[in-house]
Amino acid sequence: MSEARVVHEQRLNLIVRRIIPASAERLFDAWTQPELLTQWWGPENVECPDAEVDLKVGGNYRIANQMDDGNLLWIYGQFETIERPHKLVYTWCIADERSNNKKNNSEASSETSNETVHSDGLEHSESKAKAERVTVHFKPLVQSTEVIVIHEQIATNAIKESHTIGWNGCLDGLANFTKAVIKKQ
Repeated sequence: MSEARVVHEQRLNLIVRRIIPASAERLFDAWTQPELLTQWWGPENVECPDAEVDLKVGGNYRIANQMDDGNLLWIYGQFETIERPHKLVYTWCIADERSNNKKNNSEASSETSNETVHSDGLEHSESKAKAERVTVHFKPLVQSTEVIVIHEQIATNAIKESHTIGWNGCLDGLANFTKAVIKKQ
């Protein structure tokens, strides 16, 4: 009888923080309302042409990221915790539209499947068990809010580096968006 080997996959985490001169309520809304999210989401040179948010525990979201080269990436997942206006926890997966050409209106969520067709009509190769997780804290301060993004279960250092750049860019975009909204008021 052969001895079974257990391989433990080391996953990486990152934390990105930013103090933004806006209330936790305003920032929470900007993060969870599609019409606001599309105005600030994405690092430099990335546009957000579409976002869908079903803001409830177990609800799905998906965010389009239009790259400079025209490639469209979808970030998608499911909400696990919603504590308005202080905390969001959700799974995080990425699908490249070019590799997702199967359309299906049924929701599938298999813990072990390597290919899943979600209600968004895109086939995703990530299994739910391997999904990354994002926690966003909105900590009120005097006349501002500290936004803390904790991104967990990242597979490689290269992906962690990419996420770090992406999150810093997103938080820059959120800060600039809130400044522009405050000036208009």
